[in-house]
Amino acid sequence: FQSGHISSAISIDFFSTNFIDEIKEFDTSLKLILYCRTDNRSSKSAKILADNDFKNVYVIKGGIEEWISQGNSVSF
Repeated sequence: FQSGHISSAISIDFFSTNFIDEIKEFDTSLKLILYCRTDNRSSKSAKILADNDFKNVYVIKGGIEEWISQGNSVSF
């Protein structure tokens, strides 16, 4: 996240012991767009969100690395 992130993004540590508690703070009807560095953790997170009744979850395929390689901007 510190090496570059999409503007207005919120960082939640997939490996945190509080991960499930943190995601449960969000309204399950929100549209959530997930990404990580390469798409591994975000895809796993999407499955966990779906298992917790989130309906509008999307993953940026290829993660932030792919996002940047396509010329999209990031914030620091």
